[in-house]
Amino acid sequence: MISCQNLSAMNSFIDIKSKLAGMNAMCTANPYPVFTIGDGVNTKFIKHTADRENALEDNLNPEFLRQYELDARLPEDWKLEIAFYDKRNMKQLD
Repeated sequence: MISCQNLSAMNSFIDIKSKLAGMNAMCTANPYPVFTIGDGVNTKFIKHTADRENALEDNLNPEFLRQYELDARLPEDWKLEIAFYDKRNMKQLD
């Protein structure tokens, strides 16, 4: 996993300095990747891993620069899904 660009913002905030300076609210997210691999049919055989402890704070264009490994049996485990979630809200980012 190298990087992501233009993830959806999950948090909006504005501090008093920014408000006095006439700036709008800044939007952020605390993304982390979630990997799921399986056959796409039997949910009981899905392998899943999440890297929540290494979420990148306040970043909509994160550079993860990490390697992830999941066990898979091909061709049975053909479906790989990569999703990004926000650490604070535990919701999926688009």
